[in-house]
Amino acid sequence: MYITFLRKFATMNPEVSFHILQQAITAGNHVVFGDLYAVYRNDFIRFGCKKSGCTEEECADAFQEAVIALYENIRDKRLTEMNSSVKTYLFSIGKFKLINLQKRKLLHGNFCSHELINGNTCDVNLMETKSNSEHIKKQVGAFLTELSEEERVILDQYYIQEQPLKEIAADLGISEGALRKRKFDILKRLSLKAKKILLVCLSVL
Repeated sequence: MYITFLRKFATMNPEVSFHILQQAITAGNHVVFGDLYAVYRNDFIRFGCKKSGCTEEECADAFQEAVIALYENIRDKRLTEMNSSVKTYLFSIGKFKLINLQKRKLLHGNFCSHELINGNTCDVNLMETKSNSEHIKKQVGAFLTELSEEERVILDQYYIQEQPLKEIAADLGISEGALRKRKFDILKRLSLKAKKILLVCLSVL
Protein backbone atom coordinates (compact mmCIF):
# COMPACT_ATOMS: atom_id res chain seq x y z
CA MET A 1 0.00 0.00 0.00
CA TYR A 2 2.78 2.43 0.97
CA ILE A 3 4.81 1.58 -2.13
CA THR A 4 1.72 2.23 -4.27
CA PHE A 5 1.34 5.63 -2.58
CA LEU A 6 5.00 6.49 -3.22
CA ARG A 7 4.67 5.64 -6.91
CA LYS A 8 1.58 7.86 -7.18
CA PHE A 9 3.27 10.57 -5.12
CA ALA A 10 6.34 10.64 -7.37
CA THR A 11 4.20 11.21 -10.46
CA MET A 12 1.54 13.55 -9.03
CA ASN A 13 1.21 17.31 -9.47
CA PRO A 14 4.72 18.82 -9.04
CA GLU A 15 3.51 21.65 -6.81
CA VAL A 16 1.79 19.26 -4.41
CA SER A 17 4.65 16.73 -4.23
CA PHE A 18 7.23 19.51 -3.78
CA HIS A 19 5.23 20.95 -0.86
CA ILE A 20 5.10 17.51 0.78
CA LEU A 21 8.88 17.10 0.45
CA GLN A 22 9.43 20.58 1.91
CA GLN A 23 7.27 19.70 4.90
CA ALA A 24 9.12 16.42 5.39
CA ILE A 25 12.51 18.18 5.50
CA THR A 26 11.19 20.85 7.87
CA ALA A 27 9.87 18.14 10.18
CA GLY A 28 13.20 16.33 10.05
CA ASN A 29 11.65 13.34 8.27
CA HIS A 30 14.20 12.07 5.78
CA VAL A 31 12.74 8.60 5.47
CA VAL A 32 10.67 9.49 2.41
CA PHE A 33 13.86 10.18 0.40
CA GLY A 34 15.31 6.79 1.24
CA ASP A 35 11.99 5.21 0.36
CA LEU A 36 11.89 6.98 -3.01
CA TYR A 37 15.33 5.56 -3.73
CA ALA A 38 14.22 2.05 -2.80
CA VAL A 39 11.00 2.21 -4.85
CA TYR A 40 12.51 3.59 -8.07
CA ARG A 41 16.04 2.15 -7.87
CA ASN A 42 15.38 -0.86 -10.09
CA ASP A 43 13.36 1.23 -12.58
CA PHE A 44 16.27 3.62 -12.95
CA ILE A 45 18.80 0.80 -13.27
CA ARG A 46 16.84 -0.63 -16.20
CA PHE A 47 16.51 2.85 -17.70
CA GLY A 48 20.17 3.74 -17.16
CA CYS A 49 21.59 0.47 -18.47
CA LYS A 50 19.48 0.71 -21.61
CA LYS A 51 20.20 4.38 -22.32
CA SER A 52 23.85 4.63 -21.31
CA GLY A 53 25.35 1.16 -21.36
CA CYS A 54 26.63 1.70 -17.80
CA THR A 55 26.69 -1.17 -15.32
CA GLU A 56 23.89 -1.82 -12.82
CA GLU A 57 26.16 -0.70 -9.98
CA GLU A 58 27.01 2.55 -11.76
CA CYS A 59 23.31 3.23 -12.41
CA ALA A 60 22.38 2.49 -8.80
CA ASP A 61 25.07 4.89 -7.57
CA ALA A 62 23.93 7.59 -9.99
CA PHE A 63 20.34 7.30 -8.77
CA GLN A 64 21.47 7.37 -5.15
CA GLU A 65 23.34 10.61 -5.86
CA ALA A 66 20.24 11.99 -7.60
CA VAL A 67 18.09 11.40 -4.50
CA ILE A 68 20.73 13.08 -2.31
CA ALA A 69 20.83 16.02 -4.74
CA LEU A 70 17.03 16.40 -4.56
CA TYR A 71 17.16 16.43 -0.77
CA GLU A 72 20.00 18.95 -0.62
CA ASN A 73 18.52 21.23 -3.29
CA ILE A 74 15.24 21.51 -1.38
CA ARG A 75 16.94 21.78 2.02
CA ASP A 76 19.31 24.53 0.87
CA LYS A 77 16.51 26.32 -1.03
CA ARG A 78 18.31 26.03 -4.36
CA LEU A 79 15.14 24.35 -5.59
CA THR A 80 12.07 26.42 -4.73
CA GLU A 81 9.56 24.89 -7.11
CA MET A 82 9.23 21.92 -9.44
CA ASN A 83 8.00 21.97 -13.01
CA SER A 84 8.05 18.20 -13.41
CA SER A 85 7.14 15.18 -11.30
CA VAL A 86 9.54 13.95 -8.62
CA LYS A 87 10.24 10.82 -10.67
CA THR A 88 11.06 12.84 -13.80
CA TYR A 89 13.30 15.16 -11.77
CA LEU A 90 15.21 12.26 -10.20
CA PHE A 91 15.62 10.41 -13.48
CA SER A 92 16.88 13.58 -15.18
CA ILE A 93 19.54 14.14 -12.53
CA GLY A 94 20.51 10.47 -12.59
CA LYS A 95 20.80 10.53 -16.39
CA PHE A 96 23.01 13.64 -16.18
CA LYS A 97 25.31 11.88 -13.71
CA LEU A 98 25.61 8.87 -16.02
CA ILE A 99 26.51 11.19 -18.90
CA ASN A 100 29.26 12.71 -16.75
CA LEU A 101 30.46 9.22 -15.89
CA GLN A 102 30.75 8.45 -19.60
CA LYS A 103 32.73 11.64 -20.06
CA ARG A 104 35.22 10.51 -17.44
CA LYS A 105 35.48 7.10 -19.05
CA LEU A 106 36.10 8.72 -22.42
CA LEU A 107 38.90 10.84 -20.97
CA HIS A 108 40.64 7.84 -19.41
CA GLY A 109 39.86 5.41 -22.24
CA ASN A 110 38.03 3.18 -19.77
CA PHE A 111 35.06 1.63 -21.61
CA CYS A 112 33.57 -1.82 -21.32
CA SER A 113 32.95 -3.89 -24.45
CA HIS A 114 29.21 -3.17 -24.32
CA GLU A 115 29.82 0.57 -24.58
CA LEU A 116 32.31 0.18 -27.42
CA ILE A 117 29.99 -2.08 -29.41
CA ASN A 118 26.99 0.20 -29.01
CA GLY A 119 28.91 3.45 -29.43
CA ASN A 120 27.71 4.91 -26.14
CA THR A 121 30.44 7.54 -25.88
CA CYS A 122 30.40 11.34 -25.81
CA ASP A 123 32.75 13.69 -27.67
CA VAL A 124 33.33 16.14 -24.83
CA ASN A 125 36.03 17.99 -22.92
CA LEU A 126 36.49 17.18 -19.25
CA MET A 127 38.53 19.04 -16.66
CA GLU A 128 39.34 16.02 -14.50
CA THR A 129 42.99 14.98 -14.74
CA LYS A 130 45.04 12.17 -13.25
CA SER A 131 46.69 14.56 -10.80
CA ASN A 132 43.30 15.88 -9.69
CA SER A 133 42.04 12.32 -9.23
CA GLU A 134 44.98 11.63 -6.91
CA HIS A 135 44.22 14.84 -5.02
CA ILE A 136 40.63 13.74 -4.52
CA LYS A 137 41.83 10.41 -3.16
CA LYS A 138 44.01 12.22 -0.62
CA GLN A 139 41.07 14.39 0.45
CA VAL A 140 38.80 11.39 0.85
CA GLY A 141 41.56 9.64 2.80
CA ALA A 142 41.70 12.54 5.27
CA PHE A 143 37.92 12.54 5.40
CA LEU A 144 37.89 8.90 6.52
CA THR A 145 39.60 9.73 9.83
CA GLU A 146 36.42 11.50 11.00
CA LEU A 147 34.24 8.41 10.57
CA SER A 148 33.55 5.31 12.65
CA GLU A 149 35.53 2.15 11.93
CA GLU A 150 32.75 0.55 9.89
CA GLU A 151 32.08 3.76 7.94
CA ARG A 152 35.78 4.02 7.14
CA VAL A 153 35.84 0.44 5.89
CA ILE A 154 32.87 1.04 3.61
CA LEU A 155 34.14 4.27 2.06
CA ASP A 156 37.79 3.19 1.98
CA GLN A 157 37.05 -0.06 0.17
CA TYR A 158 34.58 1.53 -2.25
CA TYR A 159 36.22 4.86 -3.08
CA ILE A 160 39.90 4.28 -2.32
CA GLN A 161 40.38 0.58 -3.13
CA GLU A 162 37.58 0.69 -5.73
CA GLN A 163 36.13 -2.66 -4.70
CA PRO A 164 32.65 -3.66 -5.98
CA LEU A 165 29.81 -3.23 -3.49
CA LYS A 166 29.06 -6.94 -3.73
CA GLU A 167 32.52 -7.84 -2.42
CA ILE A 168 32.40 -5.24 0.35
CA ALA A 169 29.00 -6.49 1.48
CA ALA A 170 30.33 -10.05 1.61
CA ASP A 171 33.32 -8.94 3.73
CA LEU A 172 30.98 -7.17 6.18
CA GLY A 173 28.51 -10.06 6.27
CA ILE A 174 25.54 -7.96 5.11
CA SER A 175 23.39 -7.82 1.98
CA GLU A 176 24.32 -5.54 -0.91
CA GLY A 177 21.04 -3.67 -0.39
CA ALA A 178 21.86 -3.03 3.27
CA LEU A 179 25.32 -1.80 2.28
CA ARG A 180 23.87 0.61 -0.27
CA LYS A 181 21.57 2.04 2.42
CA ARG A 182 24.48 2.49 4.84
CA LYS A 183 26.53 4.23 2.17
CA PHE A 184 23.53 6.44 1.39
CA ASP A 185 23.15 7.38 5.09
CA ILE A 186 26.86 8.14 5.45
CA LEU A 187 26.93 10.40 2.39
CA LYS A 188 23.75 12.20 3.43
CA ARG A 189 24.94 12.80 7.00
CA LEU A 190 28.33 14.03 5.86
CA SER A 191 27.19 15.93 2.77
CA LEU A 192 28.21 19.34 4.09
CA LYS A 193 31.75 18.13 4.80
CA ALA A 194 31.84 16.47 1.39
CA LYS A 195 31.03 19.82 -0.21
CA LYS A 196 34.11 21.33 1.43
CA ILE A 197 36.21 18.54 -0.07
CA LEU A 198 34.68 19.23 -3.47
CA LEU A 199 35.60 22.92 -3.24
CA VAL A 200 39.19 22.03 -2.41
CA CYS A 201 39.32 19.59 -5.33
CA LEU A 202 37.92 22.16 -7.76
CA SER A 203 40.55 24.65 -6.65
CA VAL A 204 43.31 22.50 -8.13
CA LEU A 205 41.72 22.21 -11.56
